[in-house]
Amino acid sequence: MEPAGPVAPSECGVGFFYNDRFQMVDDATPTAHEDRMREREGRVRKMVEAIIGEGPLYLVDLEIKGRSGAYIVTVFVESDEALDASQLARLSRELGFALETEEVFDGKYSLNVSTPGIERPLGSPRQYRKNIGRTLRVTLAASEEGPRPPVEGTLAEVREHGIRVETHKGAQDLPFEDIEKAQVKLPW
Repeated sequence: MEPAGPVAPSECGVGFFYNDRFQMVDDATPTAHEDRMREREGRVRKMVEAIIGEGPLYLVDLEIKGRSGAYIVTVFVESDEALDASQLARLSRELGFALETEEVFDGKYSLNVSTPGIERPLGSPRQYRKNIGRTLRVTLAASEEGPRPPVEGTLAEVREHGIRVETHKGAQDLPFEDIEKAQVKLPW
């Protein structure tokens, strides 16, 4: 195996890995593969947003994993209204057609369109609004003094810059920038 260039072990951040052409590369620098993946993700994101438009359906997250000929594209969508399987199937068909027409991926790929499910953290204000009245467990970013305890309580309100959670100690206002992770807590 030929090294990608003269790279001494002391020059790498974490170590070495082999790219899809089996060349040793320094993992501290982005690879062409990572750049292509980011570009593809941006293209797919724009396609999804164009297909769903300004309606009640919205994009929550998008993941592209794999390599040429074996990509897995996972699109997570949610709706302000009731969401059924026919809406997901329609989005999947339209997105699949757009991906094929625009030739976003070379070779085979797998497309999965679904809702994020309860196990995925909340991200957008729209997701928070849909969960008003549910119990949340919110992990907060560390402050200058150190780690902060998680907040658990009922999501009472969603504001422009944060949320209000009713806890057993009273209401707490949590700015979005302080929230590291917020997850709906199941009652069982």
